[in-house]
Amino acid sequence: MNREEAIAELRSLLRPGSTVYTEIAYVETRGRPRDTHIKLYVFKDNEPRSITGMAGRAVGSRMNKSGDAIISVKFLRDAEFAVVAALSATLFRNGFECIGKGCPSHEHPTRDSNYAPHWHKDGRNALKALGLKYRTDT
Repeated sequence: MNREEAIAELRSLLRPGSTVYTEIAYVETRGRPRDTHIKLYVFKDNEPRSITGMAGRAVGSRMNKSGDAIISVKFLRDAEFAVVAALSATLFRNGFECIGKGCPSHEHPTRDSNYAPHWHKDGRNALKALGLKYRTDT
């Protein structure tokens, strides 16, 4: 699957306001700073589905050796939000339509109290991140 195919598949799974569930492992490696390995999931038919590989291809992220986690040098929660924001910006690079109450756009708490349908230009906050679990691997 190439980058454009990954983006198309992810757009079919994720709409503005969707929650991306994360699993984070803080990994210490010899001679290098510690990395945070992040796995991404969506729930489809009440079952978790990994979207890590597709998200990694779509965003152009560095992956771990087994290809099942995105590597970030940011620390835990910062890494989680950074990866989901990068995915959101990739999928909604031209913005997204306000989804009404519960819209995740950062414009609402700062200056936009309008929840009627209108266009948000910044797609970085179209998706929500929610951590499933954290573990430490050494």
